[in-house]
Amino acid sequence: MGEFEPPIKTTATVVSRWGPGDNFTRQDRNNVSLSLVTFGNATFEQDGRRGVAGQNTIFIAHKGSSQDHLC
Repeated sequence: MGEFEPPIKTTATVVSRWGPGDNFTRQDRNNVSLSLVTFGNATFEQDGRRGVAGQNTIFIAHKGSSQDHLC
């Protein structure tokens, strides 16, 4: 029997605080990330599709995709 490979492997956890006008861009990301919006709204664009994640919403950034995140 081989080594067990979990369906989700956590490699890092990060807490960030963003304010109005803060943003970042990632190109061809090499992992999946889950982001929880705890206050206000976050606007994000992934592979040309734009959306808004509101307070208490989790959004998923897909592996292999490029994203822009704005507050």
